[in-house]
Amino acid sequence: MPKAGYFNDLTGQRFGRLTVISFHDVQIVQHTSRINRYSMWECQCDCGNTCVVKGDYMKSGRTKSCGCLLEETRHEARKTHNQSKTRLYRVYNGIKNRCYNKNEPSYPHYGGRGIKMCDEWTSDFTTFREWAITHGYDESLPSSQCTIERIDVNGDYTPENCRWASLREQGWNKRNTHYVEYGGKRMSVAEASELSGVNAKTIYTRLSRGHDPFVAQRKSPTKKASNTCQTSSCR
Repeated sequence: MPKAGYFNDLTGQRFGRLTVISFHDVQIVQHTSRINRYSMWECQCDCGNTCVVKGDYMKSGRTKSCGCLLEETRHEARKTHNQSKTRLYRVYNGIKNRCYNKNEPSYPHYGGRGIKMCDEWTSDFTTFREWAITHGYDESLPSSQCTIERIDVNGDYTPENCRWASLREQGWNKRNTHYVEYGGKRMSVAEASELSGVNAKTIYTRLSRGHDPFVAQRKSPTKKASNTCQTSSCR
């Protein structure tokens, strides 16, 4: 068996998924002006395969397995990121950034307030995609007409707390939104204004005065000035 010679003995050491079993040989590579010698090591991979790997590649981290790790990574990429250029994936990635990326400008309003994405979505885009498609997501609509919204604005991004809505509808559901009863349903002032035809400012004014916001108030009759002449010439 060839000897390791002046190469450091890597036997028994672990690099990624590889455990070095023994020295294999020296690989000689001749270039135009120099000759390079590489120590080759027989390794046992966690997956059960054995392989021969350059010592320098293992020490630098370039090689971490017999090849199974690369294949798993490619498989995961095909399964998850085959959609990476779609609008829905950008929506998904945007949610994760708002919840977990402290460099995201909107992070203080989401992750900074404790808002997060449920584990089943965070770990698997395909699960999020399946939920989206079966709960109203429509790729054919303009993006402004199909945005993800949390029903409880203080709740997390979960299947139970999310729905698809237009930007206008999202504007009706903010933390500072005021709600009223109209037609037997609780809704935002903006939505009630649109449905009833009553100006939103008028609704707010009537509410502040304790009146029904959708019923016009009768104005008090004004007193007419008396025209009765008190002079003798008018008698």
